[in-house]
Amino acid sequence: MQKFIGYAALGAALALASGWLGGAASAQELVQSPEQIKACLCLGQSIARRSSDLGARQSAYEEKRRTLEALDAQVASARPRVDVKDEASIEAFKQLLDRRDTAAAALAADVSPQYQALVARYNGQVDAFNRDCSGKAYDPVIEAQVQQNLACPAE
Repeated sequence: MQKFIGYAALGAALALASGWLGGAASAQELVQSPEQIKACLCLGQSIARRSSDLGARQSAYEEKRRTLEALDAQVASARPRVDVKDEASIEAFKQLLDRRDTAAAALAADVSPQYQALVARYNGQVDAFNRDCSGKAYDPVIEAQVQQNLACPAE
């Protein structure tokens, strides 16, 4: 999943750069509609915000995943050392299993679906930007006018 996000972020950065920085290329469509320019500018801003949010959530996801992996390693290490004749040893191992199971359930039920939904929304926005805005040049006069009064809808 991490490589997927890295490639998606890179793709978005390239798409944004090609749409905004390559404005003088002769093969590009010149967009003169203020509404279309506004839509693309707002979509670009939304992608940038979502990318930042995605990075933060990816860090949180990876932290929880590493915690689960560490608990799995502790279970694997502790299992052969459990003294089946000692109730305290058995109870300590059960508590470790419970912590691992709780972490696994939280990752599977809460963190993973939320993170995957965020990735899907981000990828959808990047796809929309690539389809509607990438590779197009904006009329610089109209773009400057749009930028002055740019008010993007809340997400």
